[in-house]
Amino acid sequence: MSDRDYWKDTGDRPSGFWATYPATKAILIGLAAIHVLLAFVRSAAPQLADDILDFLALDRDQVLGGFRVWQLVTCALLHGGAWHLVSNCIGILVFGRLVEQRLGMRKYLRFLLGAQLTASLSFIFLASIRDTMLPMIGASGTDFGLVVLAAFWYPRLQMMLFVLVIPLWALATLYVSIEVLMLFEAGGGVAHVAHLGGAFYGFVYYRWVGEFDQLFMGIRNWQLRRQQQRLDHDRRARDALRGEVDRILDKVNREGMAALTDEERRALKDASAKLRR
Repeated sequence: MSDRDYWKDTGDRPSGFWATYPATKAILIGLAAIHVLLAFVRSAAPQLADDILDFLALDRDQVLGGFRVWQLVTCALLHGGAWHLVSNCIGILVFGRLVEQRLGMRKYLRFLLGAQLTASLSFIFLASIRDTMLPMIGASGTDFGLVVLAAFWYPRLQMMLFVLVIPLWALATLYVSIEVLMLFEAGGGVAHVAHLGGAFYGFVYYRWVGEFDQLFMGIRNWQLRRQQQRLDHDRRARDALRGEVDRILDKVNREGMAALTDEERRALKDASAKLRR
């Protein structure tokens, strides 16, 4: 098992609850806590709860007209009910672990951000075309991104669908196909395009983002090499300068200041200023 690409032995492993899938666990706890907190707020101060939803839910006009760009992400923190929350959390639990164990925590979080932004922008695009005023909440778009990416990486992984056991590639295909049908049926809600937007990002990430990562890493390595070259050049220049100062000071010790040429005096003065920097 240790020779598989998704099993990475890093030596000493942390123990405790956060030892495995820390980002996935934190996200699940956070989503549940936010949902419970908002339920308490709604029971105690309904108007405050409505104001919070208005501030965080994805609203086309508020993003385009009021520049509330944070809603592109914060809408994923909210859910319309217990089943909405549970279904999304199950998706994150099942497929998020597959993705996090392969990407690592930082790249995993960047993937989630990209999937959510793509889902939200897809929603705004179609909402503008259909002139839909309803806001969007939920992390379903991110879920679809996770499903599609995991299906590309582990296509033959067996999954349970009700009483059937099917490979993950078939499950992802079924999910996406249903969303496409619901998008184009009469009166289909525009939130389905957010699901498809997240799924599209999962495909794009699988197909191209890995190559972009290699490109960015190459650029970063080139920048580090250039920086090291500049440091080496500066070090050699300072060493040469110190050598020249030592030569001039030796001459002063032997022959006195009067023996220095005008050029050596200028060199000594310039070197003193440079070495003090």
